[in-house]
Amino acid sequence: MKDSLSRIDVGISEITDILLTHHHIDHVGLLYNIKKNVDCSFSKSYRLLTRPDIILTDGDKISTENYSFKIILTPGHSPGHICLYETNFKFLIAGDHILPKITPNIIPYKEDSNPLYDYFESLDKIDDYDVKKVLPGHQNVFTGCHRRIQELRDHHLDRCNEILQIIWEEELNAYQIASLLHWNVDCTSWNQFDPFQKWMAIGETISHLKFLESERFIDRVEKDEKIFYLAKLRNISSLRINRQRS
Repeated sequence: MKDSLSRIDVGISEITDILLTHHHIDHVGLLYNIKKNVDCSFSKSYRLLTRPDIILTDGDKISTENYSFKIILTPGHSPGHICLYETNFKFLIAGDHILPKITPNIIPYKEDSNPLYDYFESLDKIDDYDVKKVLPGHQNVFTGCHRRIQELRDHHLDRCNEILQIIWEEELNAYQIASLLHWNVDCTSWNQFDPFQKWMAIGETISHLKFLESERFIDRVEKDEKIFYLAKLRNISSLRINRQRS
């Protein structure tokens, strides 16, 4: 970070505010070290263990000498995730909401949450803006925001259809379904996944199952205190996932 700041002739002591797009450790892990070395406040839309100085909400405005940002609440990858849209130059600080080459992990943040539904809603929100350039939380700056949004929708629709095929004739639990899905990881079989990879894959699977159940495309079956799922139709390839906001 110091090297990146030095390339634009900014020293770490010049930091006045820290704004967090979301609370995941790869985005907040060094917050304490930064904050203890500089006199600054920090902002977040979702409460952390360390209380923010300012909690941002959807539609808030932040202005600097050169830029004007609108806060857009975009839950899905995490609760309280925010993006910042610069209204003059039309670029988006996207956090982990929209990434250029990989798909953000979507896992449940509480038992009654429906994070994939939230994620689709949040994609629709951003799709309404005229975005010329995206500054993501991982990988490189990119253009083609609206095309990338459609690719992300298509990815999750494909994943939903893959799940429907797996449970079309057989009731399976989330672990079993996750083990049968195709994952873009450097492993040739489910047994080669490390525990963290399995945790991420199962979480992602549960998010898709929650979405499919909420849309009444699958049935949830409880047997012997275990939860299984069975598809009610074979595919939803004709469904256009573009949630209508109220």
